[in-house]
Amino acid sequence: MKEKILQTAFEKGYKAGIPKQFINQNKNIALVSFYNALNDSFWHPFVVGLERVVRREGYSLLMCHFNEEDSKKRMIPSTVQSEKVAGIVMIGLYSQRYAQCFVDLGLPIVFVDCNVEINIGNLVADVIKMDNERSTYELTKYLIREKGCTRLGFYGDVAACAGYQERYQGFLKALTEFNLPFNPEESLVFDTKERYTSESTMRRALQKINYLPEAFVCCNDGRAISLMAELKKMDYRVPEDIKVVGFDDQREASMVTPALTTIKCDREHLGYRTGEELFWRFKNPDRPFEIITLPTQPVIRESSE
Repeated sequence: MKEKILQTAFEKGYKAGIPKQFINQNKNIALVSFYNALNDSFWHPFVVGLERVVRREGYSLLMCHFNEEDSKKRMIPSTVQSEKVAGIVMIGLYSQRYAQCFVDLGLPIVFVDCNVEINIGNLVADVIKMDNERSTYELTKYLIREKGCTRLGFYGDVAACAGYQERYQGFLKALTEFNLPFNPEESLVFDTKERYTSESTMRRALQKINYLPEAFVCCNDGRAISLMAELKKMDYRVPEDIKVVGFDDQREASMVTPALTTIKCDREHLGYRTGEELFWRFKNPDRPFEIITLPTQPVIRESSE
């Protein structure tokens, strides 16, 4: 009854004292990502979960993409800039300065993971992420305690986002607990200036390592699968010579040979929970911003056996 009165008041032009959700009548939610992010199978279940909530609330989901040039020039996609959306979900990799452009629009926004530079102690929006540090810590412990590995390397772009940084910290925490040294020369840890993403650059980087570690902990499944392919070309056997583990449990993780040990997050639930948080924010615009961490679980397969 109260909502009907508020809606009638809005239709008659009485806006003072009426909650924001009745003033903003846009019925679209923008899912903002780097131009090719949604080609990654990781995000497919996420979109399914997010769209379930968006449709349930009577809204539509708009896919909005940006490229490197947009990010450098801080240009917001026209579908967002034209004030056709009521809220924003931002996924993938983006700079702090570019993310701030979206925050400055004043719309409810949820970041899935976040740039590593974002100040967690001074949040400017809600953040949903996976249990990155603890789960990587536990999987690294498994390699040490159960598989007897004493020389472990990390592979990943730790400067790209908070999630990768947290996974790296979990890896280092496990080494410290078991009094194992971390040798940067036995890892492929890189910043945004140097990336080992192509076959040739990865091969050159691996060839520079005098003694490859007994196991690689990778920031995600894509990196892990690429690494296994390069190791095979170099006549190393996985897992007999080098064990490899990933993160995300993407579809490809169970399809490669050997099947990849990884960490699973319910990605459809990640999308669903993101949608719930956004619509909660619609109704609670003045509440403190939140960081929500979703649980994960290890998936042990042949690549670490």
